[in-house]
Amino acid sequence: MSTLLLVPAAVAGPLLNELLADPGTAAGDSNCDGVIQTTEDEFVEILNPGPADVDLSNATISDLVGVRHVFPADFVLEAGQTVVVWGGGTPTFDVAGANPWCVALPPEVLLLTASTGTLALNNTGDTITLADAVGTILDQRTYGSEADSDESIVVYPEGVATNPHVQHTTLGGRTWSPGVQSDGQTPWLPYPLEISGPFDGLTNQANTWEVVHGLPGDGVTIYVGTLLVNAPVAGCPGLYRQASGGLVKAPRLFDTDGAASATKFVGSSFSGTTVRAQAVSVVTCEVSNLAEYTFP
Repeated sequence: MSTLLLVPAAVAGPLLNELLADPGTAAGDSNCDGVIQTTEDEFVEILNPGPADVDLSNATISDLVGVRHVFPADFVLEAGQTVVVWGGGTPTFDVAGANPWCVALPPEVLLLTASTGTLALNNTGDTITLADAVGTILDQRTYGSEADSDESIVVYPEGVATNPHVQHTTLGGRTWSPGVQSDGQTPWLPYPLEISGPFDGLTNQANTWEVVHGLPGDGVTIYVGTLLVNAPVAGCPGLYRQASGGLVKAPRLFDTDGAASATKFVGSSFSGTTVRAQAVSVVTCEVSNLAEYTFP
C-alpha cells in the first residue's frame, strides 16, 4: 500500500522577529506619528508564521528589568499575522505621511503601545522575553551592542525561530520595517510553503507535485528524488533541503494564486520505491515540508 507523509519543515510558533532598541534621531520615527521620540519609537515585532493561531491573551513582553507589556484578554494572533508593540506614541501608517517609509500596512498587522507606557529597551544589550499568561516562554532573544546603531535588528532569514538577528540595513536600505518583511512592503504569508502529491500517484504515467502558499511571481524550485540529503541552500545561510532532486529539479514561478507545480513521467521501475519531494524558495529563504510517497 502506498503511503503519504507530510513532515513539517520546522516547528512554528510566535517569534520576536524584529526589535528596535535604538531608533536614532534621523530616521527614528518608526511609529510614523510625525514625532521622533527615542523611547516611544522603540518597538518589538512578534510574528506568527503559522500554521495555527496563537492565543496571546494576557501574555507578556519583558526585559531584564521586568514586564513592559501585557496583552489584552482574548488577544489571538492569527497565522500570518504580526503584532507590533511600540514604547508609546500614536502608531500612524498612511500614504499621507511625510516619511516615505510610513506607507499603509496590510490589515493583518496589529499596532499596539506598551501597556506600562514604555518598553525601555537597552541599546547595548538586553534579553527580551515573550511569555504566555502562565509564564511559559514562547520566545526569548538576547542581543548586544549590534542593536546600538540607529536601526532595528531582525531575524534572518526572517520568520525562522532558530535564526539569529542581524542589523536591518544588511538586508537593504531601510533601518526598520515593523509589521512586514524587511523590504517594508511585503506582508507575511498566512502559511509556510506546502508541497503535496504526487497526483495520481501511479507508475507508468505522468505525476504532478504542487506547491502552494507562495508569493505570486516569486521563484521556487521543486526537488523530487529517492534519496534523503542534507544539502545547504545557496544564498540562504543555515537553510537546508532534504529532497535530493534526482528525479525532478524544476525551477518554477508562483502563479497569481501562489501555486506552482512540476510534472514527471514515473516508469514501472519505481513500483515499491519511496519518492521524496520538497520546494525551496531562495527569494524568501524558505523550505517546504518534506512529502514522502511510496509508489504501489
